Amino acid sequence: MKKLISLRHFEIDGCMGLTYMPRGLGALTQLQTLTQFRIGNENDSGECSRSEERKRKRKRKRMGRLSELKFLNNLRGLLVILGLSNARAGEAMEVDLGGKQYLECLRLYWGTTPEATQEGEEALVSVMESPQPRPNFKELFIPGYGGVRFPYWMMMNDGLDLLLPNLIRIDICKCKRCQVLPPFGQIPSLQYLHLWNLDVVEYMQEDYPLSAKPFFPSLKTLAIELAQAQQAPSCPYLERLILGNITRELCLHFISLFSFPLKSLEISGIEDLISLSDVLQHLSILQNLEIEYCSDLATLPDMPSHFQLPQINITPRRDAILLQSTHTRNQGLSILI
Repeated sequence: MKKLISLRHFEIDGCMGLTYMPRGLGALTQLQTLTQFRIGNENDSGECSRSEERKRKRKRKRMGRLSELKFLNNLRGLLVILGLSNARAGEAMEVDLGGKQYLECLRLYWGTTPEATQEGEEALVSVMESPQPRPNFKELFIPGYGGVRFPYWMMMNDGLDLLLPNLIRIDICKCKRCQVLPPFGQIPSLQYLHLWNLDVVEYMQEDYPLSAKPFFPSLKTLAIELAQAQQAPSCPYLERLILGNITRELCLHFISLFSFPLKSLEISGIEDLISLSDVLQHLSILQNLEIEYCSDLATLPDMPSHFQLPQINITPRRDAILLQSTHTRNQGLSILI
C-alpha cells in the first residue's frame, strides 16, 4: 500500500467486511479522497490455538492505527472515522485535524463503548478531546459517543462561535450517557441541528456571556428526541421543527415557542398527545404537518379561516383510529392510516 505514493482517491464505500485499515496508508500523502478510516480491534480476547494466535499477531502487524492519518493533509471534503472505541489512549492526538485545511465534514463513529468506569470515561473523553475541527468545518456528525460529557473544546462557555464559525450542520445521536449538550447556540452559521436518541440529556449548556450574541442566529431546522429534556432552546428563525420521544408538555412548549416562523412541523412517538388545537392556532404560516405514532391523538385541530395548510399526514402506531376535524379548507389534506 505505501508504494502507491501518487494515489489521490481511495474509495472503499460498501466494504462491509472491512475491519481495519492497512499499515502504510499514512505514506500516501497525496491522497485527497478517503471515504472512510476504520480503526481495528487489536485486543482480540478469548482462548485460541497456537495457529490462531499466530494469525492474530500477523493481523496486528498489518493493522494501521489512527496515527496513519497524521500526514494525510491533502484530504478534502468528508472524513469518516469508524471504530473510535478501539483507539488507544492518546492516539487521537496524532490525527492532526488542524493541518487538514481542505476537510469540511467530520463523522466520528464509535461502535462498542467501554464499561461505565472512571477509566473508561477518561479514555473516551481523551479520544474526543484531540480531533478538534478546523474553523472551515461545515458539518459535524457524532453518533454513538459513550462518554458522560463532551470534550472541553465543545463545552467552552465562550468561544465556540470562534472555533466553528462556518459550521452549518450538527448531528448528535445515540449518545446514551451524555447528560449536558454543548452550547451550540453560539455557532453563528448553524442551520441544521439534529439531536436524536439522547436518553439522559436534560439541557443544553447556555451559561456563556450573552453580550450582544443572539442564540441560534441562523438555525432553520431543529430535530429533537430527548427523553429527559427539561427545557427548550430559543431559536428565533426556526422554519422546520421535528419532535420525537419527548413529553407532551415539552412538545406543546416547543410548538408555542417557535410559532411565528415555523413552516414545517413533524411529530413522532408522543403517545399521550391528545390534541394540538390550542398551539396550532398560532402557526399562521405553517405549510406542512406530519404526525406519526401518536396513538392517543383523538382530533385534528379546527384551523381559523385564513389558515391554508397544503398537507397533513397522520400515521398512527396501532389499529386505525378515527380522527375528527371540522377543518375542511385544506384542499391537499392527506390522512395516512
